[in-house]
Order: sequence, then C-alpha cells, then structure tokens
Amino acid sequence: MDWEASARAQASEFLRALEARAIKDSHLIGEIGAVANGSVVGRRNDSEITLYKSLGVIVQDLVCGWHVYQGAQVEKRGSWVEF
Repeated sequence: MDWEASARAQASEFLRALEARAIKDSHLIGEIGAVANGSVVGRRNDSEITLYKSLGVIVQDLVCGWHVYQGAQVEKRGSWVEF
C-alpha cells in the first residue's frame, strides 16, 4: 500500500478480508516505500507474493512505475506503445 493510514481507513478489499477473517492484521507488513528502500522485506522467494494496493498517492505510483520501467529496460523486456 502507498500509505498505511489510508489502507486501514479505505482499502475495502483489505478491510473486507479482515472482517471475514480471511487474513489477519499482520498480513499488512509495510508501505511500498519501505519495501522499495529495503527497510521492509517483500518477496523472499518465487512462491511469495508482494501485493501493492494503490490508494491515490500519485507520487508513489509514479515512482513505482518508473522503477518497473527501468527494470524492464535493463532486462530488455516489454514493448514501447505510443498513445
């Protein structure tokens, strides 16, 4: 998630899963910025999933997109699409 306070207040998927007891509060381990800077561990192996819930903090969305774009350039993946 981009900001923990927003997720706890308005991330409906997370809140419904908590209410249904499908997940625990401990499943929310940190903000995307903490994963990006290494202070929170995301995936530790290929069988794990790091899920990012965007709640409208545009600067974080742009930084995440830029990071993915740079990684794709380094790995020579993806396609350029004109809009």
